[in-house]
Amino acid sequence: MAKEHGIDLSTIEGTGAGGRISKQDIEAVIAAGGAPAAALPAYSAPAAPAPISRPAPPPPPAATPGASGAMAHVALETAVPREKMYFGNYEVHPMSTMRQRIAEHMVASKRVSAHVYSVDEIDMTKVAALRAKSKDEFEKRYETKLTFMPFFVKAAVAGLRAYPTLNASLDGTNVILHKEINVGIAVALDWGLLVPVVKNADEKNILGIQRNMNDLAERARSKKLKPEEVQESTFSITNPGVFGGLFGLPVISQPNVGILGLGAIEKRKVVITDSIAIRLMWSRRRWKTGTSRYCKKHLTRLGGDSKSKKAAR
Repeated sequence: MAKEHGIDLSTIEGTGAGGRISKQDIEAVIAAGGAPAAALPAYSAPAAPAPISRPAPPPPPAATPGASGAMAHVALETAVPREKMYFGNYEVHPMSTMRQRIAEHMVASKRVSAHVYSVDEIDMTKVAALRAKSKDEFEKRYETKLTFMPFFVKAAVAGLRAYPTLNASLDGTNVILHKEINVGIAVALDWGLLVPVVKNADEKNILGIQRNMNDLAERARSKKLKPEEVQESTFSITNPGVFGGLFGLPVISQPNVGILGLGAIEKRKVVITDSIAIRLMWSRRRWKTGTSRYCKKHLTRLGGDSKSKKAAR
């Protein structure tokens, strides 16, 4: 499997007995975006790293061409000499292979894609009321909880159908327009970040999307995802709102051309027909090309359309 995906086993930190590399370790690297057989930072972390008081600064990483993580570290060194980073009382905790791959992917994405941010708010009152009315019966009948995420996926699908240039990948100077709509849903884990993919999301209803998401998220946490289940996304959604704060600025998951970031849903005072009303508002972040501004109306209909019930089917 490692040979097939061009992974250098010497770069993988084994989690098996005695530090052995397991199949799950290789799948985790593949799930994080793959690992080209390129050199990682030159120092080797101990098999079971323990906090060290006042260690000598580790040797500088090798600046391997194309290794975005290494290049980012070198850029930091140019601004801040390494000896200036180690002062006072400190501990050194080597990054896991998974986190190194995530960092490299994010740095590379910023370099490849020009990120443009747009922030909007949507009145979620009707959707929240529909969910509150249906969630108990939904859970009783289908044995799964009804969350807000399937509604956002359906809204994103509507926008991608109307503006297919956003359901795309970039290959150099070529734009690949995908016929399938595969939505990646970011899942934060204690040991890293994965983006399992809901394949053919446009062919699924609310129940189908919810079941698919729950299954993927559960197996992501137990490290049982298959490599193909984190590949072939055409668009991504992430939910930094669960961590608090007004909004976040996610990085596009390559090779997608856009990502939708969801803020928190909360009650807020707003003016409705010259009077103050309490409404559930959702902060929405979009990172796409200029076409995304026209796509906005399809997403805003999620909360404002009086026919919201149809979106749940």
